Amino acid sequence: MLQSLAGDPSGYAKLKGVLIVADSANNIKATFNSVCKKLKDDGPFEKPNRFVRPAGPNQITEQFAGHPCISIMLIPLGGVGALETICAKSIVQQKPWLAGCVDAYLSCGDIKALSWRAEKRDKARLQCMIAALYEKDPNKGLNYLLRVSPPMFHFRSKAFTPIVKQIQRFRDEVNALRP
Repeated sequence: MLQSLAGDPSGYAKLKGVLIVADSANNIKATFNSVCKKLKDDGPFEKPNRFVRPAGPNQITEQFAGHPCISIMLIPLGGVGALETICAKSIVQQKPWLAGCVDAYLSCGDIKALSWRAEKRDKARLQCMIAALYEKDPNKGLNYLLRVSPPMFHFRSKAFTPIVKQIQRFRDEVNALRP
């Protein structure tokens, strides 16, 4: 994951900031701590103690000379889950009727998927939506559907607005810190 941060030194030195985006999974604090540990242990820092840990998710932290500012964005913002959580929400915004159908299936009989932890539950919800809506190949996963046209969901939907705003905020704050 972090090998690209330690790549070409001439390109790295020109970076103003690095925004690391990860699924928040089922525990925001644990995920944040895990990403920070990975940066400290395997990041492009001469010594592990040279990494300045951000105060929390979405906080921009200046690093030592020669290193860009770093921020860690966990999605969905302020909650547990994954990219699939937001994608499923986007699809439901376009097709509100679908939520009831998928939830009915995921709680039918002995199926208890709606009681799973958020990350797994929302991955199951999205996969059911894909199977129901993508007739061409209902077995496709999210990574494939990000490349098809027309898209199954739109990054411009309201579900993605908080992420877009956070990325813009990151850009603006980094540009203010390092003009």
